[in-house]
Amino acid sequence: MGIKIQTTSLQLYEGDSLSEIKLDFKIKSFRPGQWVVLNQSNSKNYLAMVDPFSMIGKHLVVVKELDTNLKEFESHSEDEIVSDYIKKSLKDAIDARTGFNRVLGPCFRMFFGSSDGIPGLVIDKYVNCWSVQFFFSALIPFENVVEEELVKIANNAVIFSKDQIDGGVFKNKVDSEYPNAIEIEDNGLKFSIDFQKFQKTGFYFDHSANRQRLCSILEQSEIKPETVLDLFCYLGGWGFLLLKKELASHVTFVDQGDFEQNFLKTGDKNQIQISRFNFIRRDIFDFFKENKKKYDLIICDPPAFSKSIKNLESAYEGYKKLAKYCLQAINEGGLVVFASCTNGTTFEKLSTIFDFEARKLRKKCQIVDLGTQRIDHPISSFTEQAFYLKYILFKIK
Repeated sequence: MGIKIQTTSLQLYEGDSLSEIKLDFKIKSFRPGQWVVLNQSNSKNYLAMVDPFSMIGKHLVVVKELDTNLKEFESHSEDEIVSDYIKKSLKDAIDARTGFNRVLGPCFRMFFGSSDGIPGLVIDKYVNCWSVQFFFSALIPFENVVEEELVKIANNAVIFSKDQIDGGVFKNKVDSEYPNAIEIEDNGLKFSIDFQKFQKTGFYFDHSANRQRLCSILEQSEIKPETVLDLFCYLGGWGFLLLKKELASHVTFVDQGDFEQNFLKTGDKNQIQISRFNFIRRDIFDFFKENKKKYDLIICDPPAFSKSIKNLESAYEGYKKLAKYCLQAINEGGLVVFASCTNGTTFEKLSTIFDFEARKLRKKCQIVDLGTQRIDHPISSFTEQAFYLKYILFKIK
């Protein structure tokens, strides 16, 4: 039986996410996670995922415009068509990154959702395992397809995470047991994440190039920070790189997560003396209310303050508070990394917020550097939803 074909007069584009009220056909007859071919009246065909019971209100996701003649779909099953498309997309994604091996290193984001052709699929490559995240139920029946293709590239454990779908199901089909720790290498730094913590957090490669950019500026300038404050530090990717490259004397890491033991392991793995860093487990805003110290470099890389563009104004209030606190805690002539991963924010808005808060404190700031997400998080324009990461380096005068 061939894949279901649904006719529509809607104007469609790859990556569209549509609610039921915007459709010109009923979708209650579709099963959750069903794949269909949408046939436009102008004869274009699109592969799409349908979920009539979607909890996020997006009942149809347009995956890809197809070149195949409509009659050919009638003789191929849903499984055949989708499996072939997933295999091709995975191959295209790894091919697109192959030319950047020296930039990416051994660990990177191998698949980045819609940007690589499949919305809701995210894959990270670590030293000793693959991490696969599914954000749409339509992908679950194709676990075996994804796993088989990944094992061909590197025969490591494959960890499937579906916490966005069914409460957190982790599967391993390669080894009988998970590794006790997930091994990661980034910018020459080695990290180990306890498996239980890894389930909730993973690792973030998106700022990897910006961490290198900061180091390059310090290496090429006369600025040598003695004291560094790394806020929302998570595993310490920013601060530890500065310590490893001897670009900072001491780093204070602050995060509300329980990462102290990870920091001790990271220091040991990278031969960084424990006397050169300390970890404070605290909410960042509470930390600043008690902080009396000044720093030469502050790194402010918070998690997203809003998951919806509708709530951007409340997110901006968070950035205003952080900008004020950072400016109060920075030494004269110091540097501040002001970063955002909130979708919908812009460089213009972030810089305006920071500059305004600086003027209120009778300080001047200069933009020294800008950056965005690494090439393994591909984008084609600054207007698409996949563009979310902003990095601004300010010098405070």
